[in-house]
Amino acid sequence: MRCPKHEELCRPRLRILGQIRKLYIVAEGEEGLVLIDQHAAAERIRFEMLEERYRSRKIRQDLVQPVSLELSASERIVLASWQETLEDIGFDISPFGGNTYTVRAVPAMGRYLESAEVVHDILRDLFSSGKASPASSDRDDILKLLACRGSIKSGRELSASEMKRLIDDLLLCHNPLTCPHGRPVMISIEESRLERLFSRR
Repeated sequence: MRCPKHEELCRPRLRILGQIRKLYIVAEGEEGLVLIDQHAAAERIRFEMLEERYRSRKIRQDLVQPVSLELSASERIVLASWQETLEDIGFDISPFGGNTYTVRAVPAMGRYLESAEVVHDILRDLFSSGKASPASSDRDDILKLLACRGSIKSGRELSASEMKRLIDDLLLCHNPLTCPHGRPVMISIEESRLERLFSRR
């Protein structure tokens, strides 16, 4: 949660303790234990970044070298209906000849999408979502999908510096408590509850 003033003072202080099963970051907060879902946290961070870039019209990322894609007949049909939406969220895709299309720009997802395979996978995900409108509700669903596609996955081991950066970025989000799909990002276990669990009270 952001505070309009004295933002540094408003953020909870968390001391990272480690990682559980390559899924959750464990931290100590001022009131007890905090568990953070690393994938949900990364989704929230990336979704808000994409939203900001979309609002400021900076969501397009030009590729250093254009990428060539081979699309099936069915994909070419779907692409035609998606063209306006794809341009709206930062893609620049044009026919090159036959089944080949040239990709000159992609959404700025915080990492480079230079691989034809990765770009193709993202297009397949978008096409299968059934959303083909730049309307605000559909656009949010598309940005959620892009945020999920580019986020840290569950089952990935994180270094101490990666965990710290993830939590620092999360605490700068407008809504650090839930992912874009509404799942909890972090759960707190207060010290009093820990004491009851260990029959100290």
